[in-house]
Amino acid sequence: MSELAVVLVTAPDLDTAARIARTLVEERLAACGNLLPQVRSIYRWQGQVHDESEVLMVLKTRREGVEALRE
Repeated sequence: MSELAVVLVTAPDLDTAARIARTLVEERLAACGNLLPQVRSIYRWQGQVHDESEVLMVLKTRREGVEALRE
């Protein structure tokens, strides 16, 4: 039996997240993608602190498929 993995990814908006999740499921890189809108992310990028609204994607896949999903 394969080990399962849950991968957390953010996207800038719901349309982008839906397009990514649908593509990953269609290509069998993820079994499921849950989209959680209105996540507030505070992070450092290129030397600056950003405070952005994003969509969190919860992607479910097999552990051996994580690298292919990442690519």
